[in-house]
Amino acid sequence: MAAQGHRDPTYQGPAVAWASNWGEGINQVLIDVELMYVDGYLGPGSGNLDCSSPAAPGCWGHRRNILYRWPAIGHGVELQMGSACVPTAGPTGLAGLSCGTVFVETTSTGRPLFTWAAAVRLGA
Repeated sequence: MAAQGHRDPTYQGPAVAWASNWGEGINQVLIDVELMYVDGYLGPGSGNLDCSSPAAPGCWGHRRNILYRWPAIGHGVELQMGSACVPTAGPTGLAGLSCGTVFVETTSTGRPLFTWAAAVRLGA
């Protein structure tokens, strides 16, 4: 839903901590490169909507989410991660992708919380 809505995903399940990223581009790899290396203030109208000035708290936030040292508190906690993309037309009208990624730190369950089989049942 976040990828379709062109916004950061949210998470409402049980978690120790969580973070999310959203981006648009021609493929997931280039989106991640931009979130890593072009996430700061580049002037008015630049790519990071959360970085509206050089001192805005959202500057480099997507990069921090990717590089964060998961899990933060150690034993008994694990990282669950998911990403989804939908086709979209960018500002130039060229075909691309809108992608959302969620990083969730949970207490260890010993099994995935969301499996590929569950994704297929939902239409993946």
